[in-house]
Amino acid sequence: MGRISSLFAVAVTALLATGVAHATVLTFDDLTAGSAVGNYGGLTFSPGADVVADPTATSAPNVVASPFGSPGFFSFEAPDPFTLIGLWAFAPIQGQFSVTGYLSSGPIQGQVGPLTQDASLGPTYFNIAALNWGPIELVIIDGGLDSWVDDIEVQVSATSVPEPSTLGLIGLGLLGLGAMARRRPHRATGQS
Repeated sequence: MGRISSLFAVAVTALLATGVAHATVLTFDDLTAGSAVGNYGGLTFSPGADVVADPTATSAPNVVASPFGSPGFFSFEAPDPFTLIGLWAFAPIQGQFSVTGYLSSGPIQGQVGPLTQDASLGPTYFNIAALNWGPIELVIIDGGLDSWVDDIEVQVSATSVPEPSTLGLIGLGLLGLGAMARRRPHRATGQS
């Protein structure tokens, strides 16, 4: 019985200490066009990152964009490291952009670009998928004179906190194991 209760205790400890990772796609469609993005989806966007209406976007109607003119870049960051899985990007004026991910200690964790778009195709978003840059804390999107981004997919880690009912069930299970161990007759170590 001691072995079972030890395994159960290890399982409960692992359950309580486990972090949960979940991927989130930020579409910006629930924001109002013309407003600043600010804090959104657990990320903090740099000043000047605004919500712009774009019916050609992958998940229309809205995208996040840097202001027209100079500088044509914006950034987003999080207080805890995250993984950048992918995004859709477009640079309507220059047709060229780059994406760079950093840790707070400074080294580049990933870089794409500069990518060049064919202006004759009209507004076309690049699907920059399967980046899986992580852990990173800062991403800079640079499109020269302006940058437009949609559907940023990030994965953040969060420590799960069990509900009180879960802890109650675990406690009842431990009490039951203890009661079974007390009622069970102990074998005598008889010697003949």
